[in-house]
Amino acid sequence: MAIELTPTDKLFIMNLDQDEFLGFSYTNPEYVNPAQG
Repeated sequence: MAIELTPTDKLFIMNLDQDEFLGFSYTNPEYVNPAQG
């Protein structure tokens, strides 16, 4: 079964207050870069 995601509103994303994310970072430990295999 394919997953269908709702498209994001690009204008909404551009207007997000980036100060809300100050100091936030996240790296998915299970991510595998397909280009690196």
